[in-house]
Amino acid sequence: MDFDSETVTQKPPNLEALKASALLAVREIAQEIRGHIATSAPVERSLNWILKAVYGAAWKANETAANPALAPFSAIAEAGFKLETDLTGEDPVTVRDRSLEKATLFFYANQLVEGMERLAEDRIPTATDTAELEIIITQLRELETQARSNLETLNDGGNSSA
Repeated sequence: MDFDSETVTQKPPNLEALKASALLAVREIAQEIRGHIATSAPVERSLNWILKAVYGAAWKANETAANPALAPFSAIAEAGFKLETDLTGEDPVTVRDRSLEKATLFFYANQLVEGMERLAEDRIPTATDTAELEIIITQLRELETQARSNLETLNDGGNSSA
């Protein structure tokens, strides 16, 4: 075999370049997943999920243990859900609970991506060798898989009226 001198003298990528590349990849993946989360429903519907979650949570909390501070929000929530369900023929409590489940999935998916990105920002720069960096990357790949699974669950439920 004939190797030219350039091939023989090439150094493996340095650790700092590998870390920079890994961090960039994680940020791109996080942005991609956030984009998928954001487009899992029209923005108007996503905003409505948030409002339904806040008011629905107040209603549910007040229903569980009456609280004078929550009572006005609870009344607004109950009336609002009733406005919707009078049109659809559904039970307001069922729609409220489905809305809370959807908001929870939305929140969890976002928090998982946020945690994955923060973990990468904390751990990748402190890796001391390529073996440690590979362990971190493997952990981040597992978190990416989990985040994508949560996104699929959110999208599967994205077609419901909650």
